[in-house]
Amino acid sequence: KPERTPHSTEAIDNEVEHPDDREPYEKDLYVTAANLPVLRQLTGDNTLEVKMQNPLYRVRPANEFYSQTLAACWSEAANHLKDGGYCSPLHLSLRAVSCWHVRSAMDDLLKIIDYKLDPQTIPHGGDMLEDYLHPVLRVLINLGIESETIVRTIANAESKERICLLLWTWGHLKGVRKEEIPTILEKESVQYPEEKQQKNLRLAADYLKKAEHISDLIRLSEETGKTP
Repeated sequence: KPERTPHSTEAIDNEVEHPDDREPYEKDLYVTAANLPVLRQLTGDNTLEVKMQNPLYRVRPANEFYSQTLAACWSEAANHLKDGGYCSPLHLSLRAVSCWHVRSAMDDLLKIIDYKLDPQTIPHGGDMLEDYLHPVLRVLINLGIESETIVRTIANAESKERICLLLWTWGHLKGVRKEEIPTILEKESVQYPEEKQQKNLRLAADYLKKAEHISDLIRLSEETGKTP
């Protein structure tokens, strides 16, 4: 490890420069039993239920600053480096997040889990693992994403491709066995009552049946595409 934390990392997650001024009900990504009454009152939406997405959720200010800075850098460099290139700002940022173990970037990583490198920009030489073109997956594993977070993200995924990639990530977590995942999905499904959430969890179970090995889920993700 380095002797000191580089200033760029301090800017990403510095509570002194960017204090957390959120209210308690703004800190949970999903509605909890504790914040349900106040969220219903503030939003005027009495249809809100536990486990639904929190409409008043706010990212930690320090993390939000990181996200905005990353987006600005990516936008600035877009005219010079391909967004999907091996040396693009986004790919280099992913490597930095993984190297410095920036867990506060987890939510942002899940939003771009289907980010894919352009194979024409990758240096030649050496064998590539099946996930090499999907760099976000290994970063999530390195940061220690929890199974509960993966289930929740699958339930709210916007495409079949993302479901497959989330399953691949889940299957590569330490101590997780492929044959145990369907049982966990079935057990957790009762906590996600929305029709879309139930459909996503059923799709996840189906993809696991189709995949002889966890590695097959990368191929399935490419075959399903970004269809909802």
